[in-house]
Amino acid sequence: MLTPAEVDTVLGATGSKADKTFDTLQEDKSAEVFPKGYKFPAECLFITGEGLAPIYGGSGNTAVHGERDLAPIPPGSNDPNPDVTQFVVLFPSADQASAFFNTSAQRWPTCANRQETVPGGEPDAPNIQWKVGPVSNANGILSTTVSVSLSKGTDSMSQTCQRALTVRNNVVIDTEACGKDPGDAGVTAAKQIVAKVDKQ
Repeated sequence: MLTPAEVDTVLGATGSKADKTFDTLQEDKSAEVFPKGYKFPAECLFITGEGLAPIYGGSGNTAVHGERDLAPIPPGSNDPNPDVTQFVVLFPSADQASAFFNTSAQRWPTCANRQETVPGGEPDAPNIQWKVGPVSNANGILSTTVSVSLSKGTDSMSQTCQRALTVRNNVVIDTEACGKDPGDAGVTAAKQIVAKVDKQ
């Protein structure tokens, strides 16, 4: 896994710190994020959530480890902290890990280039807009961008994340890097974790 100093390099930040560690796959919390009555499209879970239990269900994985590192918020900004979330998911064989990657490569494009604006469910709740960009499958790495904006009146807050997924031997590497403009940070994080897996 990447150290906070390596996360700094990936994000172009200084002072990243470990925020959370995970030893299980994560539950889908989209129902808690969006207003009651709105159902996040099921086909979009694959592309928008790293390390999610529903995505990996039935894939045969045997162990998981995840870490989230937060970088400081730039001065004068009200945007969320830039962050990197990294998961490694172990499978009994390289074939099973590759099968999960191939399934993801088929499912991600079903949610590519989509966006929706969800009105706030309560009078004081902001509108939520989510947007998924095009999917790239290059050099064995799947990647896309996911943006979320909250707006109410003239106030708004937004964050863009680059999600990346790749496989090495029997390990699936699942990363997301978020910030004002993450660029290729998610892919960079995935490549650096691959290099660490190769040294094992």
